[in-house]
Amino acid sequence: MDKLNEINSMTANDYKNCYYVDIKSLTYGQFKTENQRKELLKDSNHSSFNVKDFSEDASDSKEINDYLSDKDHFHPNDAGYDVMTDNLFKVIKNTENFNKY
Repeated sequence: MDKLNEINSMTANDYKNCYYVDIKSLTYGQFKTENQRKELLKDSNHSSFNVKDFSEDASDSKEINDYLSDKDHFHPNDAGYDVMTDNLFKVIKNTENFNKY
């Protein structure tokens, strides 16, 4: 996820009037501190990636990230989209063109 974010940020910087909106906060959901994140990884198998996990309906497993969909545990749910919207609005408010209006 970090590498994807880095590539997206660099790509956005290559274009005029294009802004990167960081949504890294969704990666760990409600696990905000480093200790909470360590416990998350210790108590689960989230450190490994399995394509099968994303290709089947995963709604029967218990999601521990409050910002991700119960269906695929990858896409944002309503709470996740709220976080993304807040992050987007902060970027919009801080842009030079927005502040002129």
